[in-house]
Formats: sequence, structure tokens, C-alpha cells
Amino acid sequence: MNNNAGIPLQELILKIIDRTSIEEDGIKRNSNGIPATGSIWYVISTNWLEKWKSLYRNSEETKGFSIGKVDNTDIISLPTHNIWTLSAETILKPGLTLGLEYEIVPPRVWKYFKLNFGIQKGSEIIRTSVNSNKNETNVEITFKPLQIFFVIRKRDFFPEIPVTFYISHYAKTSDLIRKVRDLYKEKTVNNLDIRNIRIWHIDANINYSEFKEKIKKTGNRVPGKLARDSSLEDAEIADNDLIVAEIKQTLDEWFLEMEKTNIKLCKACNTPISDNAYYQKNFEIYCSLSCLPNGNTATNNHNNNHANSNGKAVLSSRGLVGLQNLGNTCFMNSGLQCLSNTHNLTEYFLTGKYIKDINSKNPLGSGGKLVREYADLVKEIWSDSSKIISPWDFKKTFSQYKTQFSGYHQHDSQEMLSMLLDGLHEDLNKVNRKPYIEEFKTDGLSEDEISEIYWNSHLARNQSKIVDLMHGQFRSEVICPDCKNISLAFDPFLMLALPIPNKELVWVDIYFLPFDEQSEYLKLKIKTYKKSTGLEIKKIAANYLGISEDFLALATFLNTKIQMVIDSSQKINVIHFKLALYEVRNINLNIYDDILAYLESKNERLKDSKLYRPVTINNTNAKDSVNIYDCFRYFENPEQLDEVNSIYCKSCRAHVQGIKKMEVYKLPKILIVHLKRFKHNGFYNSKIDKFVEFPVEGLDLRNYCIRNPGIYDLYALSNHFGSTGSGHYTAYAKNRYNQRWYNFDDSSVSIVSNPESIVTSSAYVLFYLQREGTNN
Repeated sequence: MNNNAGIPLQELILKIIDRTSIEEDGIKRNSNGIPATGSIWYVISTNWLEKWKSLYRNSEETKGFSIGKVDNTDIISLPTHNIWTLSAETILKPGLTLGLEYEIVPPRVWKYFKLNFGIQKGSEIIRTSVNSNKNETNVEITFKPLQIFFVIRKRDFFPEIPVTFYISHYAKTSDLIRKVRDLYKEKTVNNLDIRNIRIWHIDANINYSEFKEKIKKTGNRVPGKLARDSSLEDAEIADNDLIVAEIKQTLDEWFLEMEKTNIKLCKACNTPISDNAYYQKNFEIYCSLSCLPNGNTATNNHNNNHANSNGKAVLSSRGLVGLQNLGNTCFMNSGLQCLSNTHNLTEYFLTGKYIKDINSKNPLGSGGKLVREYADLVKEIWSDSSKIISPWDFKKTFSQYKTQFSGYHQHDSQEMLSMLLDGLHEDLNKVNRKPYIEEFKTDGLSEDEISEIYWNSHLARNQSKIVDLMHGQFRSEVICPDCKNISLAFDPFLMLALPIPNKELVWVDIYFLPFDEQSEYLKLKIKTYKKSTGLEIKKIAANYLGISEDFLALATFLNTKIQMVIDSSQKINVIHFKLALYEVRNINLNIYDDILAYLESKNERLKDSKLYRPVTINNTNAKDSVNIYDCFRYFENPEQLDEVNSIYCKSCRAHVQGIKKMEVYKLPKILIVHLKRFKHNGFYNSKIDKFVEFPVEGLDLRNYCIRNPGIYDLYALSNHFGSTGSGHYTAYAKNRYNQRWYNFDDSSVSIVSNPESIVTSSAYVLFYLQREGTNN
């Protein structure tokens, strides 16, 4: 049935743009509502679109007002001397975000705009839906940038320096050759037969200057390989890779040849090995002790500064390897660098101990494929054989396991890390058959005993190196607002997601009514945070008054009539009435109606405001700055569950919106802290750029963990720069062998001169290691 029949066309267009009526957009979809591959879409600037929305929604006020033709010039990147585009090609400016700077609309909407307003010259931007994985399509907005130059007649370079051009991430090498031919024709006005073009993909460790030097020295030896007939992904051509187009005459022979290399490969796993870092046995070479056959007795050919007690080589440059951006994969590179520098885990892979733990039959895992691929990547990073690694094999395997990471859209480094660690855990899970955990009774047990039952239930289904190192335990309680019954649970966690408090300061006026009517009445002016809870307000007042907060009741009133009692978890920023604070003596008043009745008996004293002496409480703890301990305290704040998340109270025999409080009960050896910078609001997201101060050394959690608090030192962090959907991820990590901090920015690795400089407003996921002997 068509629910949109009879509505104005403009209203229908608006609903299509806002995605509230996709059945009317004219796009062919499959049974799951996913747009078909090849569906046409048009990109439109939100600047112009908002003008149209305003024109339509305020038709009376804007009558006679002209918004002009559809104009996308504010989102289009103009070609320059070092960026080549075809005449019919339109490239968007970098860093644009869907919903902020642009929208995508179907042909039906674009046709409406074209007929009614016209299109500014050069503003038609067409994009198509591409098949990003088996189950979904995506509209490819941005394309893969590549660096290219042409080699003609052996040593003629054109242009003098490489230029950038763009091609679909999902293109094939045959599409690449045609694109190169068309670019060459437009720039030289010379026709070129595609049979006279060969594409060379240059080694990621070689830049343009080094390439020219090698060509000069060798005459025709190319440090790279011919692009085989495949997709660009299968050819492992990444963003900003250097491409050489070899051009010959029809009757001539090809003149470039692949450079012969002498790369040593591990006999067991084929990992590249540097000349000064390998093990040798029976004249064969191996990358690590784990790859040695029949034990690990071998000649150690590592030329190192020193070696550890096990004879394992320690290289000061190991691990300092860049990861190539394969196409919006900075999120992945950032997470991998943090995880690679998690040495308790990395040593587990480098020594081969993981092999005996692989569970290839676990239906929740990847059959062992993911853990093997990750282990190979770790070996390569720590083999000291490359400056830059292209993690294609890992990306392909990870994308097969978690299909949402297929394609070349930007993703979240925290989400990627969570999925990867979960996948590694399942591939290494020693539990072959997960038992069904029956509901257990906890009546009469201590919290320690209850916690242990929950933890053992977790271990009955989950046992792996990931659990050993990274799993902690939460304590969560939910209090029924009616009967005050407490439901207690102890759940495992992999990451500690900390909310960032909004420390906007406000002054709150509160009338204080003492229990003794002969005592002084006060009008308190309290400096606090805009989103303070009722409990926090009571604590500030109680501290000044010298009264326990247990003997204070906070309520709203209007014209001396009590409106409502403020619950401890309720935030004051949503309250629109005056506040009164009552001193009570009967702390057994725990039922809402009882409190309300008691306070109403006292409300006559609210009539005369002249009775109240004004007092200003300048709460010195209320500051604009935020540190990680503020985040821990904010995490522990009780909150009332919404109706969707209501719980069933066995005592009341009804679903109630309980008061939930979360605390950390047990801490893991490796603590991963996720600062919750992103907010999700329907279709759009936003980011909190607040600077959160955190210690590089000595994160003291003795006040924020119930059972095994510890002191932690930072060793890695993932950064996010920019806005949602269009930002960039990097990582900082401390090298275990030389104890220095490094900045990992995709292919680039640089030393950090001042470790304190890593504490920035871009910090997103923090990796901490517990100090030995501090978890008591």
C-alpha cells in the first residue's frame, strides 16, 4: 500500500532525501532493501540543499525568493598541474562528510531539481552503487588516488615528476590501462593503442627519486612488478602507490624488465628476512624459533646490539615498520600498530606458542585463518626486513571474517580492534564445546563468591591468550525504583568504554529547608556541572552544611507546591522548576510517595523567600578541564534505564525503569580504554573533541576498581583527527627494545622527541600495561 499517495511532490522529494520514504526513490533494490549494483546516484551540496528545504518549508516567507541553480562548486576539487582528471570527471574535495557537506539523491530527485531550478555548469556529479561484499552495496563517493608517470623510449620520463589521478577502488587493471590511455591522449593529443601500454606497480619502499636512480644505474631494471590482469585489490595496488606506464611503439619490443632481488625467505613460512636477522639450521634460514624444525637449536645470525637470556635477538629497529594505506585503511593501520606493540601478545605469536592453541573447528571463529594471517603479519613487522608493509593478505582475510570491513570505506579503529581481538580469541579458544550455563542462585553469597561464579561461567566457554591478558570484569547493579530490590551481575569486558563528561559549568539556585524550623533557612547558589545528578548536588550541599547526603531530599516546586522528588541519578539539566533541598531525619523514607507526602507537609515554608539567607558555594572541584579519572567517575554515575531497556523486577512482578550503576570489579593485565568520542544520533554522528588529560606513566586505578586495582603505564594509543566519517587515524607506540615512543602514520614512522606530546585531544583508544606487583 502506498502511504505517500496524494501528498505534494515537494513533500515526497523531502521524504526521499531524508530517507523516510525509500520505496518512492525509484532505486531498484533486493529483498533486503539493498540498492542494486550499478544504481545511479547524484551528489548534491548541502549548502544548496538547505536553501531548497528552507524555500519549501517556509513557502510564504520566501515567496519570490530565488535560490538559483543547483550549485556544487563548494564541494568540487578543481584540477591542478599535479592532479590530472579527464574532462568528464568530477573529483570531490577531500575530507567531506555525508550529511554535513553533501547528500546523495536518486535520479528522480535530481530530475526534479534539474527541471525546476537548472544545474550550474560542471555541477553534475554522478556516482554508482558498487558491490562492497556479498550482502551489501555502497555508493562510491571518493576514488583511489594513484601516482603515475610515463616512460617512453626507455628513458624519456613524462611528466618530470609523478602526477595524481583517480580511479575506482573496485576497478580492474584493464580499467586502469584504459584510464591511462585516456589521460595520455588528453594531455598529449596523441592516440595510443592499449596493446602498447604496460603498467608497472612500483615497490612501496621505493619513492620516485629512488626509482629514477635505479633506472639510471641499471638501464631498464624496474623495482616493482607488472600489474597482472585482475582487480586492483588482487593486484595489491594501494592508495597513492607509484604506477609507471611503459609506452612502446607497435613494432618495438618492451624495454623495461623486473629487477632481480636477493630477498631471503623463511624456509617454513616464506616471511621475508633481512640480511642481519635470521636463524640458520642445516644451511636453511628461518625467521623465528617457532619456524625451526625439530626443536630450536640453530645458529643465530642476528647482528644485534644484544640478545636476551633465551638467545632471542633484540633489534633496536624491529617493529618500526610503516603500514601502507590500501584505501581508507588508516583505521586498520592504527589499530594494528597498537596491537603489534602489545608485546605480551606479540611474543606469543613470534615464538609460535599460538600454533598449538588454534581452534579451527570453532564455528564462531574463522577456522584459524585470521589468527594465522595476523601471526604472519606480526612476524613480518618484527622481522626487520622492510620499511613499509602492504597488509593486503590480512585485510582480505579480516574482511572475509567480518564482511562489514570489505571495500574501502572509512571505519572506526576501536570497532576494528574489538572485532579483531574477538576473532583472534575465537580462533584460539581452547574450549571446543561451549557448555550451556544454567541460571544459578546467589542468595546468601558474598559479592566475591558471586563474582567468582560469574567469572568461572565465563571461563567455561572462553579460554584463550586474549582472555588471559585482556578480559576484566564489571560489577553492575540495577535498583528497582519502587521496591529498591537490587539485581546484581558481573560481566566480562574486553575494552573499558569511558564516557567523556560535558563539563559545562552552571550556577544552580536551591532553597534549603532545615529539619528544625527554628534553624536558619538558606538560598544556596551552587557552582556545578550542567549535567550534574541529584546525588552530586546533594553531596556538594551536604559537604557545606555538615550533613550526610542520606538526610537530604531534593525536590522541585512551583508556587510552593512540590512537583516531584529528584532521584539520585536524575540530571538537573532537564529540570525546569525551582529546586528545594529538605533536611529529613527519617532515612527509612524510601518510597517515593512517602517522601512526597513528607515534603508537602513542610512546603508552607517556601512562601516567603525573604526568610532565606543567600549563600554562594563555589565548588572548587567543578572545573572545565577533564582528565581520565573524571571519565572513570562519570562512568560510575548511576543512570535511569529508558523504557526500551527496562528490567523485570521479581519482587514487583513488573517491568521497571531501574537505576543502573556500573563499576570495574577486576582489571586485566592489559587495559584497553576507549574514550567515547563519537555520538550516534539516528543517521548522523558527531564527535567530542574535548581534551582529556591522561597519564603516560602511573595510571592509578586504586580508587576505581573494587577487587584488584593496579597501576598502569601507557604503551600505545590510537588517535583520530578530524570529524566523523572523514577523519584520519594514526598511532603512537612505545618500542619495547629501545623504550622510545614513535608516531605511526600509515607508511611513515617517526620518533617522538617528547613523550608528553602524545597526550592530545585526538587520543581515542589507549593501551595500558599493568605494573608488576600492583594488582593487590
